[in-house]
Amino acid sequence: MEKRVTLFQNAIILTMDESVPNLVKGDLLVRDERIEAIASHLHVDDAEVVDATGCIIMPGFIDAHHHVWLGVQRRLMPNCSDLFAYIELVAERMGSKYRPIDTYLSTKLTAVASLDAGITTILDAAHNTRGPEHSDASLDALRDSGIRSLHMAGAPMDKQFVKGHLLGDLKRLAAKWNQADGLGTVGIHREFITAAARWIMEAKL
Repeated sequence: MEKRVTLFQNAIILTMDESVPNLVKGDLLVRDERIEAIASHLHVDDAEVVDATGCIIMPGFIDAHHHVWLGVQRRLMPNCSDLFAYIELVAERMGSKYRPIDTYLSTKLTAVASLDAGITTILDAAHNTRGPEHSDASLDALRDSGIRSLHMAGAPMDKQFVKGHLLGDLKRLAAKWNQADGLGTVGIHREFITAAARWIMEAKL
């Protein structure tokens, strides 16, 4: 398969790298999905040229904590008196009703909106992981969006959720997604660690 070659010309380039100087006006060459060269002027015969005059090229932002599953609830402004009332609404009354397709659409909506805002890496604090199908839906959506992600699987917050699949499913998820060349990886959300400890203690009792 022929690699795509793109040359961005005349951009303001902020490298965020001490070894590579910033440029007030410079060119950046991308071959396939990797930056190959940065210089004041580049000439490449086989490249698609993009005039980036007046634009800034810089590394993508990192969103280090985002409840990605809430994407379909964006712009919802509930009349809640405090945080606990808010959680009762979004977790008990709405989150508990999520189907895998709702998780997929929410996750993809958040991921695509993040990319549009210049965020290229996201930590998905996924504390509404209701079953294996929901885990797969989240990770499929992140993959389909093209964003780099760390999916932190976590137990739902609603009281209707008693015991989930994650204790037995993490090995499958890690084997499928935690690959060296993948954009997405799987981790454990802290609420899940607390819930797992509680389940283990209850089992011993």
